[in-house]
Amino acid sequence: ILDEVCILAWSSEQSSVSTAANTPCTILAFQHLLVRLMSMLFREALRQIAIQEDENYEMLDPKGIDEQALHFLEHSRQGKEMPELILQWVQRLIIQNVEARVITAAPPIVSRVFQELSNGIVNLKEAERIRDIPFPFPYAQMTTVFLMIHCVMMPFIAAVLIPNPVACVVVTFATLFALCC
Repeated sequence: ILDEVCILAWSSEQSSVSTAANTPCTILAFQHLLVRLMSMLFREALRQIAIQEDENYEMLDPKGIDEQALHFLEHSRQGKEMPELILQWVQRLIIQNVEARVITAAPPIVSRVFQELSNGIVNLKEAERIRDIPFPFPYAQMTTVFLMIHCVMMPFIAAVLIPNPVACVVVTFATLFALCC
C-alpha cells in the first residue's frame, strides 16, 4: 500500500516540474533528491513494520542529502518516527521547490501530493497496528479443530447426500481443498 502511495505522490510531483524558468541542473537536482528521499522513506517504513532478524533494506545512494541530516537520522534510530521525519523532509523539499518555481503545478495538485503522502503514513500506522495485535490463539485453535471435524465428516455427509460416487469424490475433494489449502 505504501509503495503505491509513494509512487503516486512521486509521479504527481514529477509531472508538475517546470522547465521554463529553471536550469536543467536545478530540475535534475530536485528530481534526484526527491527520488532518494522517497527511497529512504520506503526503506524506513519497511524497517518499521518488518519482523525479521536482518532488517537491512537497500535504498538508493544518499548522495545529495545533507550529511548532518543523515547523521541525525542514524543516531536517532531508537524512536519510531523515522518515516514521519523523512516525510517532513520531502514536504519541505516540495515547498522549497514550489517557492523556487521549479514546481509550477497549481496549489490543488501540490495539495494532492501532500494528501497522498499523508495517506501513506496513515496506511503505515495501520500496518503497524496489524503487526502489533496478535491473532487470538483460542480462535486459531477452534478454527483448526472445526477444520479437522469437517475433513473427517465431509466424506460421510457427501456419501449420504450424493448418490453418484464420482460426484461425491469431486465435491468432497473440492470442498476440502478449498477449505484446507
